[in-house]
Amino acid sequence: MHFPDLFRHEENPLHVKAGNTIIEEGAESNKMYVILEGSVEIWHNGKALMSETEGDIFGELSLVDHELASASVVATSDTKLAAIDEKRFQFLVQQHPYFAISVMQKMSDRIRKMNELA
Repeated sequence: MHFPDLFRHEENPLHVKAGNTIIEEGAESNKMYVILEGSVEIWHNGKALMSETEGDIFGELSLVDHELASASVVATSDTKLAAIDEKRFQFLVQQHPYFAISVMQKMSDRIRKMNELA
């Protein structure tokens, strides 16, 4: 699933300027985000881990497990995002089963990349 296809008609996208932090490591986070345009970098313990671009998601871990953010996310370019709260996430999982599978695949991919970096 290409996430931006599902959110191409997003009514209220979030616009973030390059250099701004979207998620702060250790802070409460209750949304996941789909990158519609632009790019972000994911940081953990002061170290840049990976970059994400159009079509990628982030923030899904805290949305699923209700824990504090495990990493910071900073816009590396002017970025347009779809913000998904828990209610919308649950609706999407129920209405679009492939959405849930795609989120799990992204989480799995990210864990594997993190293990390679360790």
